[in-house]
This record gives sequence, C-alpha cells and structure tokens, in this order.
Amino acid sequence: LSVVHRPGQGHLTAFALEAAAASLNYFTDYYDIAYPGDKIDLIAIPDFAFGAMENLGCITFREVLLLVDPEHATQPELQNVADVVAHELAHMWFGDLVTMAWWEGIWLNEAFATFMEMKATDSFKPEWNRWTNFGLSRTAAFDIDSLQATRAIEFPVESPAEAEAMFDVLTYEKGAAVVRMLEQFLGEETFREGIRAYLASHSYSNTETSDLWGALESTSGEAVREIMKTWIYQGGYPVVSIDDQGKLWQRRFSYGEQTDDSIWAVPIRLRDKAGAQHRVLLTDHSANSPLPTAEVVVLNHEGAGFYRSQLSAEQLDRIGHEGPGDLSAVERFGLLDDTWALVIAGRIELDQYFNLLAGFGEETDISVWQRIAGSLTTIDHLLDGDRRPAFAAFVSQLLRPAFDRLGKVSNRSETDEQLRLRGVLLGALGTVGQDHELRQFSRELHSSGAVDPALLAAAVNVIAATGDTAEFNDFLERFSEPDSPQDMQRYLYALADFPSVEHGIHMAELTLSERVRSQNGPYVLQRLLQNREVGVDVWQFVTTNWDEIIEKFPGNSISRMLAGVTALSTPELEVQVRSFLAAHEVPQGATKIQQHLERLATNTRFRARLADSTIPGDH
Repeated sequence: LSVVHRPGQGHLTAFALEAAAASLNYFTDYYDIAYPGDKIDLIAIPDFAFGAMENLGCITFREVLLLVDPEHATQPELQNVADVVAHELAHMWFGDLVTMAWWEGIWLNEAFATFMEMKATDSFKPEWNRWTNFGLSRTAAFDIDSLQATRAIEFPVESPAEAEAMFDVLTYEKGAAVVRMLEQFLGEETFREGIRAYLASHSYSNTETSDLWGALESTSGEAVREIMKTWIYQGGYPVVSIDDQGKLWQRRFSYGEQTDDSIWAVPIRLRDKAGAQHRVLLTDHSANSPLPTAEVVVLNHEGAGFYRSQLSAEQLDRIGHEGPGDLSAVERFGLLDDTWALVIAGRIELDQYFNLLAGFGEETDISVWQRIAGSLTTIDHLLDGDRRPAFAAFVSQLLRPAFDRLGKVSNRSETDEQLRLRGVLLGALGTVGQDHELRQFSRELHSSGAVDPALLAAAVNVIAATGDTAEFNDFLERFSEPDSPQDMQRYLYALADFPSVEHGIHMAELTLSERVRSQNGPYVLQRLLQNREVGVDVWQFVTTNWDEIIEKFPGNSISRMLAGVTALSTPELEVQVRSFLAAHEVPQGATKIQQHLERLATNTRFRARLADSTIPGDH
C-alpha cells in the first residue's frame, strides 16, 4: 500500500495511508473476502476532472482528497480524505471484483461505495459520529429529489451523456441513503450476510441490481425487490405523518405544486415512549400505526428512513417550549431539516419554524447547529438590506450563548465535535450575526496563525465575508503559496466570498487563467454566483464569457457550476437565466439544468413569501 505524489509532498501522506490500511482491514472483514489484488497505489494528481477513480490496485485522486497535514487540517478536511479513500477502496470489491453489467447499474456501485465509506470511516474514527453528519449530505439529495425535475435512481442508459448523468447527488447520496434505510430495516447482520453471499456468488462477473436484491431476500426472508423497486425506479420520496386516530399517511413531498399520486413501500421504524422500536411497511397512502398516536415519539428512528416526517403545529409548539426531549442528535437534526423543508415548500408558516428554534437553546450537537445556521444564512441572503441588521441581532441572541458556553479558547479535553462547533458558531455569528466583536476576534486569530484549524477556517470565512482590498490581496497570496492542498482550496474558495464587485470579477477572471486549476474554476464561479453582493455581476461575466468557459472547464463540471444560479432569486433575474440557458446548450447537463431552474423558481417564491412575512427583529 503506497501513496504516489509530487516531490516535496511526502509529509502529507501519513494520514491517507493510515485511513487506507484501516479501510482495507474493515472491508476484508465485512465482505469476508480477501482484497482481490496484490498491491494498491494511491496516486495524487494535481489537476483531475474527477475527484477519484477506482482502478484496481491503482487509484487516482485529486491532491486535496489524498494529501493532508493533520496538524493544520480541519476535522471535515480529514474526514473528506478518509471518506474518499474508503469509497475508492470499497470499489475494489463492489465494482471491481463484481461489476455492474451496464451503466444503468452504476448507481449501485456508487451508492454502495458511498454507504460503505461511511461505515469504514465510522469504524476508523467513531468519535466523528459519521452517521449523524451524513444528514447534511443527505439533505442535498432531498433537495434535488423534492423537484418535479428529479429522476429515478436507475434509468435506461443508451448514450455516454446519459451515463455521465448518473454521477450526481441522487446516485451517491440518495442511493446511499436508501441502502442505509434497507440495512437498518433488515438488520445490520442480516444485511451483511446478503452482501457476502452476493459477492461470493458473483466474483469476477457482471451483475444487475436485481441480483443484489435476490441475495438479500435469501438471507432476510423479506420481499426486498418489492420494497426497493418503488425507491429505485421512480423519482421523489414521501413525507410521512400520523393523525389523531393513529393512522400513518404518506404523500409525495415537493417544493412545487403537488399533482403526483406516487406511493412508496416505506420501511418505517417508530419509537415509543419506552424506547422500543416498532417496524411497519407502509405500502399504501395510509395504514394503521402499530402504536397509538400519543405513544409515538419518533416517526423515523435514528433518521435512517429516506422520507420526511411532518409534525402537527401543536407538536412543534410543544418542542419549542419544552425542548426536543430524548431525541438523538440525528433525530433532532431530522426534525429541524424536515420542518425547514416544509417551510420552503410553503406547507408550514415561517413563524412556526422560529418557535421551534426556541427549543434548541441548550443544543450541543454540531450537525444540529449546522442545520440551524444554514437556514438562518438562507434567510439572510434573501432579506432586503434594511431588515438584515435586526435579523442579525436575533441570530446573535440565538447563537451567542452557545458560543460563550464553549468560550473563545479550546482546551485539550475537548472532542473533535466541540472544536468544530466553536468554528461553526464563530462563522455564523461573524457573518449572518454581524457580531463586531467576533469579527475582530477572527482577524486577531488569523493574524496570529492560530493553531486550532476549525477556528482558523471559520475566521477565514468571516474575514472574507467582510474583507477589504488589503485582506483580499493577502488571501490571494496565501492561495498562491499554500502550505497544503487544503490551504490552497480554503483560500481559493474564500476569495469568492468577498463583498466587493471588483474583487468578485477579478476572481471570475482568474478562473479563466492558468492560476486557477480547471478542476476548481467551476466551483469558484458557482460560489461567486451565490455571493449576495456580486452574484448578479458574475452572472453577466458568465454569459459574456460562455464560450471560453465551455472550452476551458471539464464538461461534467459546467452544470455543477450553474448550481450557483439558484441564488439569483428575483423574478427579473430568473427570466434572464431561463432565457440564456434556453439558448445555450450545456454539455452533459439537461436534467441538472432543469433542476437548477426549478430550484431557482422555488427560491424566488420563498423570497417573495419572506418579504411578506414577519420575522424576528421586525417591528
């Protein structure tokens, strides 16, 4: 097992080697099959269109996904390396030893490797609580799957463009989420027995999706094909609720007008007040719950089901007053995530969400605070300028006590999560919360070269959001002469957050120069488009330089760059975006473009509702 790198980077290889060895041991045990090769080279490539590629025994990576300095990297940066290394190694069995027969089955290769990367990382670093923070990436899949322009996970593939379209958030994150849902419903040991049987019987051959379901049916005795076909062959997902009569209901969740009558075979795990789990397979629009309504504490035990839960207004108000009780961290995250999605869809009033937030003042989990901070950031981005200072005061009132409990200075007894949480809260307070004291603190931290990577990374983002020309030039120099691939990427993307239009256009121009690698340029432009202050001007830059952008960047990255247009959420800008994209074909991106446009329309509607809503800080 070796890492291959450019000269001078040897000091950045130890963590990847440690993670790879741990993953290989984990997979050998999990699959009960020895690694099907005699060596593995992990190769760091400076400019690589894909994140990583699982050639048997010779895996290629972007440098930032393999080379890392643990002393100066944040925990998410370390986790990213561990995840990607584990993902590619999982493919040595699931993808290389056993290979899908045709491209429509690639979703299972990638979904299963994504699922297995989290199991391996969770085994390697259990203190990272990998399954809890999976909620954040699963939310991205929920967002796409909430659109009418979503797609089925598996669909017929007849062209290279259709094969390329497979490599998206629905394949990786939704696919992994439904595999996780199935594993938790069947039981982890039963599921693993099925995986072992599948690999053993199909080694060195090709398979279709149904072959895996058959193996899992044999070991579990459950109708796996019937359950999974509703998740694999139709797009979307349900929202589940329970009424006063103890009846469970499902309906398709959508950000737009709901005209679809789809149903799913929903593997539901309820939890009662005594902590006991109860399984029910909801195969129709409604079914009787195995528990009385008053006994149901959670509709989605440990958040493992790929569906949203909708609570009544009374339940939300009670949690807002009394707190979330004994819900686990992943369940608290799911409660907030589901409720926020229902707000975006216009199914729950915004004031109900703010009332719910009042119950989370004592929250300590980082994923929950990330969900809260994310929703507050969205609101801030869409608010008219004169409402922002009052809203910032509310944000500061909500988040500052949690930051003060941690304190500005870390100590050796703190967990990785506590270290990260301090950074998350500092970032939110220094940007959305407009906390002048913490903005100054961020600048002092940065100039001192603080040793806490999480806090330093947050300080970088706070400075960028409020920075001047001198700070812009300083970041530009740090990007140009980084100490590690993570340093380079951190300052590069932070440069897209500066509020000056002049700086924004300068960064846009740099993406078309040799100073920014073609693998990174599209994501810089995406972030610039999402910048509240410069997005409109950068959109004009994109349209003016469209031909050069298409020529310079990898074809599979153009539609990802255009995810930034979802932030251009005014009626006038929406018309401009739609008109331009209707006249300019995007390589390998027809479905993704429709998704971006639908999400843009959703954001435009939400902005309009927000303008008519009373929010904390309004008088």
